[in-house]
Amino acid sequence: MEARDKALDGLRGIAILLVLATHFLHLKATGPLSQWIHALARAGWIGVDLFFVLSGFLITRILVGLREEPGRAQTFYGRRALRILPAYYAYLGVSLLLIFSLVEDATALADTRRHLPGLMLFGQNLGSAWLGETALRELRHLWSLAVEEQFYLLWPWLVWWLRPARLADACLAVLAFCWACKLALWLSGAEAMSIYYFTLTRMDGFAVGGFLAARLCRGELRLPRRYALAPVLAGLFLLAVFLSQRSLPHREQAGLGALLTSATPLLFGGLLYQTLLSPPRSWLRRALQVRWLGFFGRYSYGIYLVHFAAASLVLLLLRPRWPAVFAGNLGAILLAACGVLVSVALALLLHRLVEAPALRLKDRLGATRQLALG
Repeated sequence: MEARDKALDGLRGIAILLVLATHFLHLKATGPLSQWIHALARAGWIGVDLFFVLSGFLITRILVGLREEPGRAQTFYGRRALRILPAYYAYLGVSLLLIFSLVEDATALADTRRHLPGLMLFGQNLGSAWLGETALRELRHLWSLAVEEQFYLLWPWLVWWLRPARLADACLAVLAFCWACKLALWLSGAEAMSIYYFTLTRMDGFAVGGFLAARLCRGELRLPRRYALAPVLAGLFLLAVFLSQRSLPHREQAGLGALLTSATPLLFGGLLYQTLLSPPRSWLRRALQVRWLGFFGRYSYGIYLVHFAAASLVLLLLRPRWPAVFAGNLGAILLAACGVLVSVALALLLHRLVEAPALRLKDRLGATRQLALG
């Protein structure tokens, strides 16, 4: 069993902190500094794309390792189910219980009921893409987990069906197909939300991660120079959009959103690539292996699940009691800090009560050949 790569935990930590920033930190533009901080926080939605790239890389490595194993499908899906489902359904069940007990808005409750089948079966993103509706705030973010689960359904069979020498090429084909889907939806007049949530338009992150995993498994991780140019161009494009608009408006303009969500996987693929190539004592690996960043990375799944509920809890319990304390930008920063602390506390509780027992059972399934990465 391979040792856990702490640098990848650091990348997970960056991803979850970006998501927390965009959902928690809401400053009023009272001056240049607050304007820039608010703009940077709004750009934190790209953390989801970093999660997708990491997932594509890690899952593809696991699948390649299982290629010749008997019962590979049972091993893979059993371990994935124990990793994802207990915590997911625990959070979903408690959230729905509280929503239907405490929320009085009939419209919000009706929207949540319409999304129940998608929430239960990991199809919420499809409803959001085609119906233009989203569930309540506490459940809205689960769309990305739906995309991941749909990826887990199809990707293993492609990896096991293809010869190892063709897997990297297949990843590039998936990447091109994903971009073609975005272009087709944009030209057909689809809403920005449809392009952002639809499964086939979000596969590029997984494809980039899978491409790096395929190259690594063949011992050919180092890429030709022409490939290294793609992350640089993607980063320059994202920077240009950010400086010109003071944000990265992923769901506000369909065409620009399609370009942004195509550039972010390339940027994060480049970051992952440099991390994998870097020697153990390099500055990049040392930065990614700091303890607090690794902590957020290790518990990123639980934090992601509970963070919107934590935000609602903080707003419900703290803001009405001390309105003067939480007024203005300093109050917004305090609220964000409280939201992060409550998210971590709830994630640790979820891990202790639900995830840890499931993970102990998960480690008994195919432990001899599995990679300790997922």
